[in-house]
Amino acid sequence: MALRPLCQQLSERDRRIVYLRFFHEWTQARIAEEFGVTQMQVSRLLTRILKQLRSQLGAPDAPAETAAVTAGSSPAGEGSANDVFEVPAVRAS
Repeated sequence: MALRPLCQQLSERDRRIVYLRFFHEWTQARIAEEFGVTQMQVSRLLTRILKQLRSQLGAPDAPAETAAVTAGSSPAGEGSANDVFEVPAVRAS
């Protein structure tokens, strides 16, 4: 619940990157291909996005992907990715 307003404040691109990585389990390389950038750029973007979300939550620093997976997960039956994100369309690859 705490992530919903924070995720909605992200740019569409940042929201889509987080959604693809953690809810569709795309690799950084696949996301990079989708956006026409390098895997390293996706890694840096994820690091920046997740640091921003942790900061806004007041959470201590943690490994970026571990923190996002934990924060993005919800107990069974309690919401879904669509409840947290306004999900942009995913282009079929």
